[in-house]
Amino acid sequence: MNKIWKGIRNLWDHLFGGKRTAFRRIREDTGRARLISADFSRDHYIIFSDLHKGDRTGSDPFREAADWYRQALNHYFANGFTLVLLGDLEEGWGYEGRMAKILSAYHDDIIEAERKFIAAGRYMRLYGNHDDDWRFPERVADVLAPSYRIEGMEVPPAIILQDTASGEKFLLIHGCQGGARQDIGDPVARVVMKYGFLTLTGAEQHRSLIKIAKKMARQQQYIFEWARKQGYNVIAGHTHIPYFQSKKIEAPWRDHIAALRIRADLQETAEEKTRLAQEAETIEAVLARFTDFDLTEEFAGAPFYYNDGCCIGRNMLTGIKISDGRIELIGFNQHGEVPLI
Repeated sequence: MNKIWKGIRNLWDHLFGGKRTAFRRIREDTGRARLISADFSRDHYIIFSDLHKGDRTGSDPFREAADWYRQALNHYFANGFTLVLLGDLEEGWGYEGRMAKILSAYHDDIIEAERKFIAAGRYMRLYGNHDDDWRFPERVADVLAPSYRIEGMEVPPAIILQDTASGEKFLLIHGCQGGARQDIGDPVARVVMKYGFLTLTGAEQHRSLIKIAKKMARQQQYIFEWARKQGYNVIAGHTHIPYFQSKKIEAPWRDHIAALRIRADLQETAEEKTRLAQEAETIEAVLARFTDFDLTEEFAGAPFYYNDGCCIGRNMLTGIKISDGRIELIGFNQHGEVPLI
């Protein structure tokens, strides 16, 4: 009977998921959060998400950013940081049933770089919607933990990080929790990805991405609204759009758009020119879907919403850095760390 009820609720959420559904999911995942006490004046945290690692073939969105990510890990490990990863580290939807292959593809460099943090007791990770295999302890034990060589590995849906001095609380969460339940673990979403989105033409995919962006922006509004009422700042991923103190930071994507347009002008074939120009136009349209959070007088100031952006793309990785009592939005590329705020 419980399975029947759960199936009915999942179907309802899939069709009609709104603010009430989002609040319930956020509340459930926050209730299962790992609680961490920290001294922000002394402790150091670097927060990344949304690597979307594939199998290192041409369709792998992380492949071109892997070297920068490895350099970033070496830099922050050497400087005493704790690594916090907010989910969507493996692209489980586009590579259905191939998590072990993805882990193997990045084992010798990326996972080994992350394992240094694990050995030092400075590593935490969450699961998102694209690596939601890890919400199952048996999948973690059978597939993920052996790759990282960790006994008793746990992957929670959220972390609550509290500064012992100020009492300020941060809810670290992937960010998909603000949507209908199909974002986590629903086979419908995976079928749509595999036999729907991935079979669309370039133009159709771009139109679909713009529609998805509107939904994702609404998800973040729900998460932030719930968290503010509980007194939490939010640090999320999921959208790939960086935010700092509730303000959208477009600079990394604007640089990428400019680079795409330059590349388009240099192409010899009309097909490649069109593809790159279309990609630039899509990113422009997606950015427009996200706005600064409307902070009324009642909610002016903290708590804030932060988003670490993503670790894919040709321009730079982005992340959230907590160090020396400060929170910063940073980029990382071939030049090293790049302050964005």
